[in-house]
Amino acid sequence: MKAFISYTREKDQFDVVSNLHSRLSNELSLLDPDGEIFRDRQGLLPGDDFRKKIEQELLSADVLVVLLSPAWLASDWCRWEYSQFTSKEKAAGRGRNSRVLPLLWVKTDAREGDALSEEVCALNSDNWTSLRHEPMSNSEVSARCASIAERLKDLASHE
Repeated sequence: MKAFISYTREKDQFDVVSNLHSRLSNELSLLDPDGEIFRDRQGLLPGDDFRKKIEQELLSADVLVVLLSPAWLASDWCRWEYSQFTSKEKAAGRGRNSRVLPLLWVKTDAREGDALSEEVCALNSDNWTSLRHEPMSNSEVSARCASIAERLKDLASHE
């Protein structure tokens, strides 16, 4: 089982995404010892072709985790990641976004006339707008991470 986290770089200014990634990876490993969550800052080596490596990781991912925010919707790079992943899913005969797990990072409204924005915002999101400020040791954050790991495993198993 493999997941890919799509986010904008400013979200990790205070290591929030790094800490979330670590916690989710730990929770997932308890459910699936071979499970992994790819994140660009930890999955790339010096000298790697960034775009090619990201594309390979997206093509091999079972689930796309989106840290949804207005900045994510405005990012050409994040939109490209979403399009790469959902195109692969559609080609495999699955629903384009049936394996997309959005975490609502910042209150985000769809942009009228923007099909990708409307598609992503229509998905049921796990609301992290207040939890993203809490330490990973917070009991609610811990429980939500465990729940997300279970959801990742569940989504990955759906054909």
